[in-house]
Amino acid sequence: MAKVESIEATLVVKTDNILGECPLWSGNEVLWVDIDGKKFWAYVLLTSTFAFRDYPTINHSQILPGNRGSSNLLITRTTG
Repeated sequence: MAKVESIEATLVVKTDNILGECPLWSGNEVLWVDIDGKKFWAYVLLTSTFAFRDYPTINHSQILPGNRGSSNLLITRTTG
């Protein structure tokens, strides 16, 4: 059986997300969605700052592969 290495994690952003998912690295930012909390988040690595935008109609998010190793974040929402 292969030896399992241990790692140490550090809390960088305390957001109290209900269900944070689909993290996406984009340049100097990490983007993600809190589906149940209905928010879109961005964390800027260089300044250690974060912001969010309310998305009351969000219902799904998914990372889609892009060209040359890039990725795209797809967010669907309900209307009506």
